[in-house]
Amino acid sequence: MVAVLATSVLSGAGGADAAPPEKGSHPLDAATMAMPEFEDLVQGYRAANPTITVAEIRQRAAGQGRRTELVERLSSEHADTFGGTWYDLATDTQHLQATTAQAATEYATAAAAAGVRANTQVVRHTLGRLVEEFTAIRYGRHPKLGPQAATDARLDVPGNAVVVEVDDPGSMPVPGGVVRYGQRRAAPAAEPTACIDRWNCGGPIRAGINLRHRSDASDVNVCSLGATATSADGTSRWVITAGHCAGTAVHTSCSVASQCWRHGEQDIGPMRETACPQDFPVACQHDYPFIDVGRIRIDSTYWKSFSQGWMFNGIDPTTAVEIDGAITTFTQLSNMVGQSLCMNAMWSNEGANCGPLFSAASGTFAMPEVWSVRACRGDSGGLWYRPSGGIRTAVGIQSSATLPYPGGPDCRRATGSSWFGAFPDINAFWDAYAGAGVLRIDTR
Repeated sequence: MVAVLATSVLSGAGGADAAPPEKGSHPLDAATMAMPEFEDLVQGYRAANPTITVAEIRQRAAGQGRRTELVERLSSEHADTFGGTWYDLATDTQHLQATTAQAATEYATAAAAAGVRANTQVVRHTLGRLVEEFTAIRYGRHPKLGPQAATDARLDVPGNAVVVEVDDPGSMPVPGGVVRYGQRRAAPAAEPTACIDRWNCGGPIRAGINLRHRSDASDVNVCSLGATATSADGTSRWVITAGHCAGTAVHTSCSVASQCWRHGEQDIGPMRETACPQDFPVACQHDYPFIDVGRIRIDSTYWKSFSQGWMFNGIDPTTAVEIDGAITTFTQLSNMVGQSLCMNAMWSNEGANCGPLFSAASGTFAMPEVWSVRACRGDSGGLWYRPSGGIRTAVGIQSSATLPYPGGPDCRRATGSSWFGAFPDINAFWDAYAGAGVLRIDTR
């Protein structure tokens, strides 16, 4: 699937084209351009395709708001015919797939009305059907493939299929339905991105600030704060970061300094639970595929005195930025392929924060992959989100990046890739271990 996606995202495909968008001001364009992250969006798109002029890149970055609104509307209102979508940066085209010719025509009309250049194609399966099969394989529930295929499943939206990567596709029986076999690809070397330093920040506690042990005066072995979460009954509040930041070192209290996590000079609480893949470079309390997540219980009365659902504002640190929403399904994640996502983590002030989502599942651990952003040591646990039309939607928690990656100032690079655990997978883990619907991240 990786090769298919790369071709589709960067080169375009055949089908019926909607009318090109009219140039000029659009309310969602203006809202996107007014966001503090807009220049980061431009930089991320530019790094992904340096052959496009800066003026064209800026126009395409500004259009992310209207593309987002169109895709979300079609996906929700036409789920029975919606076959998936992806954005082609090279041609500034949103590819829209439908299961009937009539729906494809309706999609083209809607795109033209929204001022979005679109290419429509008729396919066999709805995105909902693909996601259903993909999640069944991913969580070991597939009646034929079983749990051994879980980390090999890839959602191939352009190919309208679920691809299971194997060493010798030709030797495998034809699976039928939406599943097909593909050649297994070697994943690039990647490791967790923890260690280094961050500045102090008062309440409210927010995504993008650093976390460390109370006993770690040198600020070594630090990570980033990715989100906060609250239990359904409101009795417990949590800080969310990467599981490998603590590994198997989970505790029930802060009675010992090394057991307590803090930001600046304010304690937060103990790491109560961690999860990461079985073969991850750092072992966690739970072996759980596709995610790298840990939760720190907020015991501090100081942090509890503030509201939650915020992220660090890199333009004005004295104010916090709202997290407006969070994805809960793979359909939402799949619809973001080709769109630019941004990371809010410990070294986000160094630039190279945004890049296009290449795949909803890739690499050794089948996590979502973002191109053109190589995270730093200390970024682990930071928040990935999509800024679009004035809205910031949380997508996942930073886990690993391509090697080599440095730490300290000037560590970010607009090359390589970063991987994160997506909230649909994180929610599935919480449902399994904390009870269904008990824990979700805070939004405003």
